[in-house]
Amino acid sequence: MAIGLITSPSSWALGTVITPTFLQNVTDNINGLMNGTGPTFKALQVDGIGGNASTQTSGTVGVSAQIAGNTPMTTFSQGTIYKDLVPFAYGKYSYTSGASPVFSNIYGVNISGITRVTTGIHKIAFATNATDGNNITVIANGLVLISNLWCVGFSLDNTGFEIYTQNSVGANTDLASGSAQISFIAFGH
Repeated sequence: MAIGLITSPSSWALGTVITPTFLQNVTDNINGLMNGTGPTFKALQVDGIGGNASTQTSGTVGVSAQIAGNTPMTTFSQGTIYKDLVPFAYGKYSYTSGASPVFSNIYGVNISGITRVTTGIHKIAFATNATDGNNITVIANGLVLISNLWCVGFSLDNTGFEIYTQNSVGANTDLASGSAQISFIAFGH
């Protein structure tokens, strides 16, 4: 099996001879795709139309289908990938205690910044805004080193979301002492 790049003959004019090697390469590539042995793809873009030039970044897969509306889906095909099921943003950060926390070790995808809004509320700003801020779902988790603190993520709008740090009775609170590390992931489009 000679899996590799298939180069078409220089001319497809009437009477062009297609060599057995060319046909074998086509066959080997199709069989490789069906058997999972290759060839690989540079990128894959599923746009629901087909035939368009791909704008997908090398090494990525893009889908265009999205879950419509703000109501639960009553039917769902297991294994189907929708745009909404791929993380829109994710990351982590550390911060110190007090009313003027220092945010550090900020890491993430599609994140432009983190700010303290008020007591126990941090805004995570998207680098690229969402098309529908009402359909952003946020999951946040915190590792708190010296305090009893919980993290809850809330969709804000298409520019970002907020993470609330709360005490054991559900009141928003800043970290009293020490430091915390917060991880988050946001789904939507």
